[in-house]
Amino acid sequence: MTSGLGCTATGGTTTNQTYDGADRLVDTGYTYDAFGRTTALPGSTIGYYANDLAHQQTSGGKRQTWQLDASLRFRSFKTETGSGSTWTQTGSKVNHYSSDGDNPRWITEDTTTGALTRNVTSPHGRPRRHHQQVRRNDPAAHHHPRRHRTPAPT
Repeated sequence: MTSGLGCTATGGTTTNQTYDGADRLVDTGYTYDAFGRTTALPGSTIGYYANDLAHQQTSGGKRQTWQLDASLRFRSFKTETGSGSTWTQTGSKVNHYSSDGDNPRWITEDTTTGALTRNVTSPHGRPRRHHQQVRRNDPAAHHHPRRHRTPAPT
């Protein structure tokens, strides 16, 4: 399409939506709680903690559940597949914080493999990410005389 020209008269599709007084989409499948938070979209539901952070989102046969730490930051999440009361975990991450800030110092990217991402700052003050694969149950990874390893924080 050339800039400034209108839509063609053929081949297009018109879509109409309905909005409420708060400019929220109220088409079929969209619902909101008393605080105005979206609790359902077509094919998806969303639950919240009392502090407005997402607790769980389910869509089709997949769901993701977040846990908070004592400072009400996202501590971890897990992903699952299934339905009803039968769900199988397919992944999980854990955030590790070193200060009162909201940015994790390092992240266990996969709690099964122990893969880590460390958030470091460059000498110029710019954020950088460093990925480190930690091999579990591999004595050579921890005791090789020529290999310098930074132990995983606890």
